[in-house]
Amino acid sequence: MGGKVNTEKVEINLSVSDLNQEGGYDSVNDSVIAQLRSHSDEYQQTSENVSELTGMVIERNGKFYFTNMVEVPINFEATVNLQGFSQKDIAGLVHTHPDNYTFTGVDFESPANLRVPSFVRDRRGNVYRWEVKGALKYQKYVEGLKRSKTAQTYEDGVKNSRRWQISNLCEGGNLCLN
Repeated sequence: MGGKVNTEKVEINLSVSDLNQEGGYDSVNDSVIAQLRSHSDEYQQTSENVSELTGMVIERNGKFYFTNMVEVPINFEATVNLQGFSQKDIAGLVHTHPDNYTFTGVDFESPANLRVPSFVRDRRGNVYRWEVKGALKYQKYVEGLKRSKTAQTYEDGVKNSRRWQISNLCEGGNLCLN
């Protein structure tokens, strides 16, 4: 019997970061890895604090750029302020976990609503990408996610179903990040 999870309301201000990305990146995946590498010191601190970092990747003129990352509590409800870009520019949602879990139930909803992939970095240094595949009706999928009790249901039974997939961006099982 699960109880209601207490969430903290936070305000997140995101803008395109000026860290190591002159000219942008050729793919959203490359931008995500660069973003997480640029924030590795902050990630170590959030792991100790049992909190997360969150940010986005945006697309402009065929190039991908990452935003700053903001520390947030593990369970939060956010008001997000986009500075210098709009929702239509969002190419991916990025966050970290202080543990070795990939995606939790809440991690599926926002990217499905925005129709963009979601990325998570775990403690081991793996970076995972989750996305809905094909012409699935996103709203119907989100409603199904809300009815399910745990993320484990998604990961155990249908890791790469015809509806969605989770993939590790780290080549050949090697860790992307330390």
